[in-house]
Amino acid sequence: MRDVAVRLVAGPLEIVSLIVILLLVAAAVAAPLLAPFDPAAADGFNTLRGPSSRNLLGTDFLGRDVLSRLIYGAQVTAAVAIGSVAISILFGVPLGLVSGYFKGLTDTVIMRFIDALYAFPPLLLSLVLVAMLGPSMYNVMIAVGVIMIPTFCRLARAQALVVSAQTYVVAAQTIGTPAHRIILWHLWPNIAAPVIVQLTIGMAWAILAEAALSYLGVGVRPPTPTWGVMLAEGFQYLRINPWLSFIPGMAIFLTVFALNILGDALRDGLDPRLRN
Repeated sequence: MRDVAVRLVAGPLEIVSLIVILLLVAAAVAAPLLAPFDPAAADGFNTLRGPSSRNLLGTDFLGRDVLSRLIYGAQVTAAVAIGSVAISILFGVPLGLVSGYFKGLTDTVIMRFIDALYAFPPLLLSLVLVAMLGPSMYNVMIAVGVIMIPTFCRLARAQALVVSAQTYVVAAQTIGTPAHRIILWHLWPNIAAPVIVQLTIGMAWAILAEAALSYLGVGVRPPTPTWGVMLAEGFQYLRINPWLSFIPGMAIFLTVFALNILGDALRDGLDPRLRN
């Protein structure tokens, strides 16, 4: 943990990335306290205004405060990122562990199912799932979580194949240790590091997927503020007020960039081969 902590503050990029993630979490947790206005409150006399002392990031086409909508949008972004990754880990990692440990017919059946999921383009599959379930934040979580299950499953399986061949696992099998105890106490702790690194990458991908779905109009429905919805709404006024698209786009870029940088730092801190 000390090595991980050192890596997370090893350079200016890592420090800035950590600050960006902390700001996102703070905005998501304390949005009602931080937002200066109601994100859904319209003002017909104050539309498409640029940044000012009253509205620090300006107003949109309905006169709603952009800063307030950006802060409340962080709630949806954080919820979708965490929820979808939790779903993919909850189903993908156990499937990968079972597949890599038991091998044989079990491995064949599980991996053919995973290959079938991989056969669909991720965005297309997420569009189909959201269309079937209905546009809402929770359904977006499910859709994005499902399309990331193969990634975590394959990662867990590859690591489990390596760990299950180690001497201590063979010794545990020899003395009759039940399979579920070997998976929980020998395989999982030794594959956790790459899964944690993939978690940060998965969260970044989930944020992009949610923004894409909302931009296409099949994600979270307006007037709920999300960064994807703000991006789509601002695109219509790109010539008049490019600020409306630039702000949510920059928020998405910075968050995804920060998660990728932190993922690299976690990889370096958790992998003994990269610490020096």
